[in-house]
Amino acid sequence: MNTPARTPPALSLRAAGHTYPNGLTALQPIDLDVHAREFVCLLGPSGCGKSTLLRMMAGLLPATQGQVELQGEDPRSRSARESLSYVFQEATLMPWATVADNVRLPLDLDHVPRREADSRVADALAQVGLSAFHAQRPHELSGGMQMRVSIARGLVTRPRVLLLDEPFGALDDITRQRLDADLLALWQQADLTVVFVTHSLAEAAFLASRVVVMAPRPGRIVRDESLAQPWPRPARYRTSAEFNAIVQGLQDTLAEACGEPT
Repeated sequence: MNTPARTPPALSLRAAGHTYPNGLTALQPIDLDVHAREFVCLLGPSGCGKSTLLRMMAGLLPATQGQVELQGEDPRSRSARESLSYVFQEATLMPWATVADNVRLPLDLDHVPRREADSRVADALAQVGLSAFHAQRPHELSGGMQMRVSIARGLVTRPRVLLLDEPFGALDDITRQRLDADLLALWQQADLTVVFVTHSLAEAAFLASRVVVMAPRPGRIVRDESLAQPWPRPARYRTSAEFNAIVQGLQDTLAEACGEPT
């Protein structure tokens, strides 16, 4: 009897680390698998290597040791790049261009025919609730809306894996919580695999199907836990005893990793 082939993880790291040319070790060797349709939050204090790890996953930064694979391939390969999108901390929008033009940029760079590109842009803007703002310029939008445009630009290529590096960190709490909820809904609707960097305990506890906690430099994983709380997670979940217990557990783990009393 033939044994069915095992589907490789969406992302896989094997003894993957990074040391900068000046000798600074940003990441100790890490083993980590991210499976299809997981929502993984990388949580840790500033300087623990979260963003370094995310950039390695995206192929934007090489692993100086070990191996990183995106769906079984080198993340720098063309086919891997086509299946992945990366959303930076800042919206990084072209100020002179309309919302639609900003979202269409990756398709223009890939020479996608204009009619198809415009259809994809319309779909992506609808996904983030910005269809009515397609002709606006970035300066006419709030910070939260600018981040929605950035996420739409990440979605317009129809990726299977979405990497986000603290995209809501500069926003006020009300806007941040609203975008967290929107991102969760989008993840479920679009059948995405998401890796999301944050230093917010509450954000990780609300968003993640799995939390990976990292300790300060040299970065290393000190906790890797799936969160089995039911979906969807409404706003009131943030005030539940279950949610507060998760936040407290994550706080205790970080305090111990940082050498602080719990």
